[in-house]
Amino acid sequence: PTWNFLGSVHLKDLQYSGASVAYTDEDLSQIATFDFLAPIPVAGQRNHYCLAAIVDSPEDDHLEVSQFAGITSLDEATPNFNNITHRNYSIIISSEPDASANPLTINNPFPFPVPAKINIINPTNIIPQISGIYVDSVFVMNPKETRTFFVYFKKTGIKYPAELTIQQEFILPGKKKRKIYGGYTFVFTK
Repeated sequence: PTWNFLGSVHLKDLQYSGASVAYTDEDLSQIATFDFLAPIPVAGQRNHYCLAAIVDSPEDDHLEVSQFAGITSLDEATPNFNNITHRNYSIIISSEPDASANPLTINNPFPFPVPAKINIINPTNIIPQISGIYVDSVFVMNPKETRTFFVYFKKTGIKYPAELTIQQEFILPGKKKRKIYGGYTFVFTK
């Protein structure tokens, strides 16, 4: 319900870098970075945040508000608009009871099946329970498929502050190198 604008980054001479050339030698994508201060979490609230980015160019079709009719979340927008992306964050407060199920959604935006893998980056050894998907195992996502899985935490033994990231990787046709295609970060704070 509340959006905070973080500014804009101007890229020059941006070339096509869509799904048909992603991670190939023809991929001429550029990276835009932003700094932001994380919100102060509020006890008893979900403390879930989305960092969204929209790419716009006078040489491209502009996004119109009418195109978003019926779309109620970024999880619905990002697979359908190639110039919108987002990253999810949750801040979990140490004084609250163990977190309930955190539903996460992954998508295959390609019109072909793609081998995928879910990885956990966990430098502080937080022990999550994950249901609905295998971690560190390659599986195939069908064209345009969406899957939901659930992450649970027991907060005993966590050394605050801590962070755990779950990443979605794809292995694209003709490539042996895996590429990160999405993710979700949980931040644990006192």
